Amino acid sequence: MDKEIIIKPNFVFKDYFKANLFLALNKPYYYIMLPTILFFLCFDLFYISQGSKKIIELLYFPDVVFILLPLIILLSVYKLTKTRLSNVKLKENIFIKFNTEYLEDVGDSFNMKYFWKDIFKILEKKEWFLIYIDKKCAKVIRKADLNDNQYNELKELFDSLNIKKSLK
Repeated sequence: MDKEIIIKPNFVFKDYFKANLFLALNKPYYYIMLPTILFFLCFDLFYISQGSKKIIELLYFPDVVFILLPLIILLSVYKLTKTRLSNVKLKENIFIKFNTEYLEDVGDSFNMKYFWKDIFKILEKKEWFLIYIDKKCAKVIRKADLNDNQYNELKELFDSLNIKKSLK
């Protein structure tokens, strides 16, 4: 595959919020923290239903933290997404170019290349591709931005790369 695939991205808040939420909750400590929170909340609800604990006791510090932590996580991801999408450079005429050697972001005032040999992994989800620049940072490519046969061409390109990938 010697040709370039050029995508004109649209920065839709809803899609980027879901992608950022996926990236935030995909951290190992959330796999421990969220079930623990659910366990303690179920534990509290059990004691309330048995009558040995009153609902007002949910306002004590540990219970408040367990109740508010998921809300805090959602609000922080919301704020992060709002901040990232309010970047002035995203208002420029931006294109993402793919070829066999690199992925390139081209805007009016910037040009960034990510060589495939430096990419950590590629993950395909229902609505987007996540191209991990490193273990913690991923570039989101919305499938809704792909036109005609670009989805098949991108999958063919990703399959040809020697990178850890999880494609559907």
